[in-house]
Amino acid sequence: MFSQKRMFNSVKFKTRCDKNYFFSKKNPKRLGNTHPNIAPYDLFQTKTLGIYIACGNDRQFHMLCKVLGYQGSVKEFATNELRVRNRKLLENRIGPLILKKNAKILARKLLKSGVPAGPALELKDALQSSQVKALKIVQRVGQKSFVMPPYQFSRSKKFAPLAAPKLGAQTRKVLEELGLTAEAMKNILSQQKVGGKKK
Repeated sequence: MFSQKRMFNSVKFKTRCDKNYFFSKKNPKRLGNTHPNIAPYDLFQTKTLGIYIACGNDRQFHMLCKVLGYQGSVKEFATNELRVRNRKLLENRIGPLILKKNAKILARKLLKSGVPAGPALELKDALQSSQVKALKIVQRVGQKSFVMPPYQFSRSKKFAPLAAPKLGAQTRKVLEELGLTAEAMKNILSQQKVGGKKK
């Protein structure tokens, strides 16, 4: 059995601020989209959209430099520890290069090179993206649309999505399942205690 969870449509993204606090007993600084322990792992601006780039190791960082065409010194950024320590300097070096790029094109090139990246889309564009369509994240029932949970279990039984019933639409059925007599149901419905229209 396995589970699948998509970061793409998760509501919350949790970094390691809690672990840092337990270790140091110091309140973390507010970093916004920045990961406190990894760099570059942040939202950057391109000429079209924002792009989130997540370099989790040295190889990914070197591939990022290659895709961006960065030809400056990497001595200060040789390890993740150095990149975190010199975060501002790193952003000043690669930021202008990223700013010249198209977010969607850059994201595709980075992904192809093994660097996690994705454009920061507006909600409308995100919900209409090819990823959302391929993963069937958005489901439609009647005239209403809703977003599926960001996880799947391989052995879970799949059910066709159903819209919530209107108030009182299934009252009689529920009362019947409870074993109430016709007279008792009539009395309850006439008093409008569980739904339905009062005559």
